[in-house]
Amino acid sequence: MARAEESSDVRVAPAFLSLMAHELAQPLSAALGSAYTLKEHASSGVLDSKTREHLFDTAIRNLEQLQSLLGSLRVFSEAEAGNLQVRRQVVSVDELFADAEEDFGTPFSKTRVSFKSEPGLQMQVELMLFRQVLTNLINNADKFSPKGSLISIEATKEGLNIVVTVRDEGDGFPPEEAERIFGKSVRLQPGKKGLGVGLFVAKAIVEAHGGHIRAENTDSGACFSVSVPAA
Repeated sequence: MARAEESSDVRVAPAFLSLMAHELAQPLSAALGSAYTLKEHASSGVLDSKTREHLFDTAIRNLEQLQSLLGSLRVFSEAEAGNLQVRRQVVSVDELFADAEEDFGTPFSKTRVSFKSEPGLQMQVELMLFRQVLTNLINNADKFSPKGSLISIEATKEGLNIVVTVRDEGDGFPPEEAERIFGKSVRLQPGKKGLGVGLFVAKAIVEAHGGHIRAENTDSGACFSVSVPAA
């Protein structure tokens, strides 16, 4: 695997803005294309129910991707300015995982995703921000995993903390990159899609909650572990 790419602060702005525009344009274009097709044939009867359902799914999936990208950019901006604040609440891990399973369990996904948790776990986090952490980690695992492989998400309680692990069956990453991959505008492989801010954003959110995140290679792929205060 190639070494991680990282842009210097001096040169990152124009390239980053161009990449951001490109990444945002793709899901927006796909969602609009589906919506326009549905509107154009709304009353003509040309589209059968299976085609309509596929177009709706395409629009929703791409709008959710756009929502995730915009969420990451917002947190990225606040973290860069030192203004990232969290509003902690009691969050049920079972409910968090149930929502995530619905989001990532679509038949269009390249990988399979499984969720497992000790019963009754609760964490003290801001729900929307921690959803962003989970989304970014799963999207990152999906990006570097072979088609049809499994991404396993598991939550356990360790002392006063809840530990969430995200494991994939990809090729992992160079061991010397274990810390750098959480940096700004870092991409594990040149040419891979993405803004390179997902792991930076995840780390910023976790640390704002007083937790920590780490990455390591396993025998079967990469593993990201997030530890945050239990409720």
